[in-house]
Amino acid sequence: PASDFNANPDVVTYHEGVFTGYRYYTTHDVPVRYPFGYGLSYTTFRRDYFSAAVDGSVINVKIRLTNTGDMAGSEVVQIYASKPVSGPKRELVGFCKTRLEKGETKEILLKIPLERLTVYDTEQKRFILPKGEYVLTWAANANDEGISKSIVL
Repeated sequence: PASDFNANPDVVTYHEGVFTGYRYYTTHDVPVRYPFGYGLSYTTFRRDYFSAAVDGSVINVKIRLTNTGDMAGSEVVQIYASKPVSGPKRELVGFCKTRLEKGETKEILLKIPLERLTVYDTEQKRFILPKGEYVLTWAANANDEGISKSIVL
């Protein structure tokens, strides 16, 4: 005997909520071979400085990145956020790609809109920005410990 998996092709069965892709694997500590954001390079980089401060409707994230390898290369700077409410362990809220020559250091400013930290409130039927402590992490990929800074909203 067999049954039809989805008898109604016009209805999508969806149970994952926000826990799709890397959000699921990271939150539930499921090991993966190549984490979200993972990339290879012919050079190496050092994270020298990381700060985060709220300025109106954005978070100014300042970083300093140095190419410590033997050749020029590009790095994707990734900023993840952990929110003070239940949900994914961390979510990508900002990123940029930068190229550095051998031995070069760059200071980078990312402006992350506060709306990227919002969550959907099912009772109010709208997105809200929960009050509390947020942990921003500059990481090489979704599973990297990286460098973290806290901000309170």
